[in-house]
Amino acid sequence: MPYLICHAATLKDSCDWDLYNEDYGDFDMDNLRPIIKGQSTTEDLKNFYKKAFVSDRDHIEDFPDVFANGGFPGLVSKIIKDKLEELEPGVHVFLPVEVMSRKKEVVTYYFIYTENKISSVVYDQTEFRMGIGYAAAEESGFTPDLTFHDDKFCTLKKDVCEKNHLWRSPDNENKFNFFCSDAFGEFFIENDMTGWSLKYCSVENVLPDNSKGMFSTKTECLNAVSKNGLEYGRVPEHLRTYQICWAAYRSFGCSLESIPEHLRTPEICKIAMADDGKALKYVPEASRNNEVYLEAVNNNGDALMFIPADERSPKLCLAAVTDDGLVLKHVPDQLRTEEICFAAVTSAGSALEYVPEQHKTAEVCKAAVKSFYAAIQYVPDSLKTPEIYEITQESHKSLSKSIEWMFNKKSFAQVLSKLGKKKDT
Repeated sequence: MPYLICHAATLKDSCDWDLYNEDYGDFDMDNLRPIIKGQSTTEDLKNFYKKAFVSDRDHIEDFPDVFANGGFPGLVSKIIKDKLEELEPGVHVFLPVEVMSRKKEVVTYYFIYTENKISSVVYDQTEFRMGIGYAAAEESGFTPDLTFHDDKFCTLKKDVCEKNHLWRSPDNENKFNFFCSDAFGEFFIENDMTGWSLKYCSVENVLPDNSKGMFSTKTECLNAVSKNGLEYGRVPEHLRTYQICWAAYRSFGCSLESIPEHLRTPEICKIAMADDGKALKYVPEASRNNEVYLEAVNNNGDALMFIPADERSPKLCLAAVTDDGLVLKHVPDQLRTEEICFAAVTSAGSALEYVPEQHKTAEVCKAAVKSFYAAIQYVPDSLKTPEIYEITQESHKSLSKSIEWMFNKKSFAQVLSKLGKKKDT
């Protein structure tokens, strides 16, 4: 049976902890939110917190296997990381974090970054604080009552549980719930691991009932798909309006992967892209078109990597780098025009690293260092003028921390010297 992942049930298996590092300073939820939501860029992951501090308590004898947190799975030990990678290689990203306390040695744990967002709860067979069914789930913040009471029940979709080992609820739920497979859950329990409390969930094979025939009116369609997205298969082509498509998509829990492939029509997929561009990887070939692609990259520039190279048009590339400049590395070489490069460095200065040398003009380089001062390391020596350094310094002044603190108390002149050329005085 699969499991709902909850906080440790006993005090001795839990403790307070905070993330921090030299760049971000104290914990800041704004820095963490894109990673929790599975919507981060490569730069976000690169700059993730490198350290965590555990508040010492008398009841802590050994570090638990998991440092849990209510909004995300927390930090896991190497043995858990290795098991998840064995069960589903390449699905999650594990970000190393040095965990320390005043009494313990430094130990490396791993923050789990996952984009595995799946609607797996069978609402009409799950108890919530406000009752049973989707309406009760929505009113209860989508958290199954089993989280707090062991005598409650939670039912998950069988096909989801058979194909995944660790997943979380979709973005439309205001509190993320994490679930795991029976294979991983049994491993956790059999090895007496601590930090999480795993609670049994039942499974149900959820299939559409095709014996009822097609709906005949718009009202029938809307009422049906609002309650069960699987009923979308009974909606005639001429009645598949935006309103009905949106209602069906919402009913599935805003996770394109959870929708049966034969129901992932271009209309549904376009709506899904506006909600989560990186879900483009779940769009069937038959439903892929330029409108779907454009909606995806407008929502999340990283979606460009899921578009075949020969279909990455200048319009799509421009939209993608405007959303996230670092996506320039996924733009085909022949499409890296000065216009697209300028848009990229304006969005993310460090994208200058991927700009062809012939397009590293004075204007492009100025825009890059104005966006992010450290982009000066990618500026050609011939363009490192006093004006460029002035813009770099002004760019840095907009940051909340001083240059001395950001660079381990080195002076600005030392930093510039290390990056290339000392500023003329």
